[in-house]
Amino acid sequence: KALSAALTAGVIVALLLGGVAVHTKLQARAQQAFAQRMGEEVRGIEGLLRFAHLVPMHDIRPEIAQVRARMSGIQTLMAKQPKAIQGPGAYALGRGHIALGEWAEAHAQLQRAWDLEYRAPEVAYSLGRVLGERYWQGLSEIRKIEDPELRKTRTIALQLATKAPALAHLRAA
Repeated sequence: KALSAALTAGVIVALLLGGVAVHTKLQARAQQAFAQRMGEEVRGIEGLLRFAHLVPMHDIRPEIAQVRARMSGIQTLMAKQPKAIQGPGAYALGRGHIALGEWAEAHAQLQRAWDLEYRAPEVAYSLGRVLGERYWQGLSEIRKIEDPELRKTRTIALQLATKAPALAHLRAA
């Protein structure tokens, strides 16, 4: 009886582990497919804005509206995905915000992708790029501070908050 119980328990454990492995593999495939679709969206958004900026001077608000509509579509698609697969969508939204020059929003979305365990090299690079831009923006604000002690304190805080993580993400990319 003891041998039979041990064999039964072993079979049950093996089946559970196999089920977990199959689930993990299916989830990875779904994330890969979603990531590919989001990559196409990113290329479309960036291409649209690049073209808008290359043609003769004109009002680019219609192109910006198209980008925002595509980003809204990405949010709708993300809502239909399990949380574990939403990382590529957050990455795509982050890249859309970069293309629009919205650095704080880009940082929030890219950090969300990172926190959702979507840690592809392009995410690390984009996070490094955004943090670097925020570092330079912060430095330009700090230069306006007249008090040298306060300027030094804010510079150190800025370096810790943006420069060091930016470099770490760029190295990881």
